[in-house]
Amino acid sequence: MKTNVKLRKALWESGHVTPSLFGVRADNITPMTVVGTNTFIVNAPGSPKALVVDPGPPDVLHLRKVMAACADRNAEIAGILVTHHHLDHIAGTDLLRHLIAHGPESIDPDNVPATMDGTRFRFNAFGNYPLVVFPEEGVPVYHTELGNLPEGPFAPFEGCPAMEIVALPGHSYDMVGLILNDEQVILTGDLIFRYWSTVIPYGDGNLGDYFRSLNRLQRLVRAGVVTQFVPAHGFPIDQPIKALEGYRAHRKERLAEVTRIVDGGAGFDPDAVVAGVYGNIDDPMLLRASLASTVTQLEYLAEQRGGEFSFDPREFNRRFPNLGQT
Repeated sequence: MKTNVKLRKALWESGHVTPSLFGVRADNITPMTVVGTNTFIVNAPGSPKALVVDPGPPDVLHLRKVMAACADRNAEIAGILVTHHHLDHIAGTDLLRHLIAHGPESIDPDNVPATMDGTRFRFNAFGNYPLVVFPEEGVPVYHTELGNLPEGPFAPFEGCPAMEIVALPGHSYDMVGLILNDEQVILTGDLIFRYWSTVIPYGDGNLGDYFRSLNRLQRLVRAGVVTQFVPAHGFPIDQPIKALEGYRAHRKERLAEVTRIVDGGAGFDPDAVVAGVYGNIDDPMLLRASLASTVTQLEYLAEQRGGEFSFDPREFNRRFPNLGQT
C-alpha cells in the first residue's frame, strides 16, 4: 500500500485524547493495519489503576512504552480489555501480562517465547475462531469470548472512570465499543476510521450488522452521549456525524458498484466481481481482504433480493495458506 499524504497525516503517534485517555501507537504497519494499532490507556486522573485497551502486537518495545506511560501516571495496569479478536489487537495480551508480572525487562525483544508471541491466536478469520483462554493468575482480561464483557456499565476496578460497553458488530462478530461517559468519547475499535474504510470480512463480519452499528453510533451522538470517536487506527474523529454519513455513503456506493457488476454479467462469482471492482491486485494480503469484503457484500445483496449465496470459508485457507488474520 502506498503511503499518501492523508495516511501520513493519519500517522498519529501517541498522546492524550482526554484527561482519562492516553494512546500509544504500535509500529505494526501493514496494508491491513495501515498506520499501526492504537493501544489505549484508560486512567482517571489521580487514580492508581489503569485499564489497557487492545495491547496490540506481541512487540516488547511497544508494550514497554505502554507500561512506561502508565508509570508516568503513577498507575499500575489493573485490567486489559480487547475490543475484538483480530491479531493486531489481541496478540500481545499474553506478553503484556507476563511483563506486568515479571517486569518490562524480563523478555528480550528479539527473543519472545513462543508461548507469548501471539501464535496461539493465529487463525483464519473466515470460519475458525481462536480459543481465547487466559490463565487465572495475572492481570484480568476482558473480552466478549470470555463472557465477562456484557453490554452496559463497565467497572473493572475501583477508581476507574464511568464507562459503558456497547456491542458494535460488523467488522467482526465480537466487536465492542467502550464509552467514557463523563468525557463523551467512545473507543470504536475497527468499526470506523478517519481517513480510510474498514474491511468487513466474510464469516467474521456482516454488512447488515455493520449498518446497524453505524446507526447505533449515530443515535449515541444524537442523544449527546458521545461527541468523539476514538478508533484503533489513526487519529480520533472530531466530527462523528460527518464521518458516519461519509462511511454510510461509501458503503452504499461500493454496494451499488458490486450490484452493477453482478447484473452486468459477473453474476455472484466472487472472483469476477473482485476483478470488476478492484482490478488486478498483486499484494496477497490486499487480495484476501478484497475477496473477503466482496463475498460479504454478495451475501448481503443476495439477502436483500430474497435469494441465497454461499461461499466455503475454507477457500480462504486454500488460496492464502500463509496468511493469518491481522
